[in-house]
Amino acid sequence: MTCFSTRSSLSPPSTRWSDAGGNGAKEKTEVPLIIVDDEIDYLVFFDQQQRLNDWAGEEVPSLRLPGHVLAEMTTAELHWAMNMGTDYNKQFAPDEIAWLKEVVERCMAGDGDSAVRL
Repeated sequence: MTCFSTRSSLSPPSTRWSDAGGNGAKEKTEVPLIIVDDEIDYLVFFDQQQRLNDWAGEEVPSLRLPGHVLAEMTTAELHWAMNMGTDYNKQFAPDEIAWLKEVVERCMAGDGDSAVRL
């Protein structure tokens, strides 16, 4: 049994520019989209490309991340907004994400008692 999901989550990308080498040259980096609502940061992602396209109102590019990577990269104060604007939406609070992160950590450590699919 797989301990964590290998199914990809899709996030609309947000472009960030940074001075990678300290020489003034800008480097483009695509990161998952984070939106702010009522002073709460939400990482936006979808489980299907079509749901992302429907939300965006057009065909859009996406970043594909395995579920365990999404959990591992999330900071303590970040919320999740899955399938925003669809009948299949779910908002995840930080305590729910923390629980998922714990499960992923146990799975990565090889704890066989944690056979849970995220």
